[in-house]
Amino acid sequence: MSEIKFYYIPFLLGIVVGIVLVYMYKEQKVIIYDYPKPFDNKIYKDKNNSCYQYVTKEVKCDENEKNIKQYPIQS
Repeated sequence: MSEIKFYYIPFLLGIVVGIVLVYMYKEQKVIIYDYPKPFDNKIYKDKNNSCYQYVTKEVKCDENEKNIKQYPIQS
């Protein structure tokens, strides 16, 4: 029978190199923008850790036409 020799130094070096590579090449975080919608009851938190919620109110457009703003398309 032939004996299989196990070398600890290359094995441990390979494990360490693998852990370092996995740590360095993490997946990039994806930022998802969630715009408020009239039917949502979500509570949002801003950068100051203040919580707020949007409340919708239906108004006549002809009275507030100068206050209407365009929103970017959410994808």
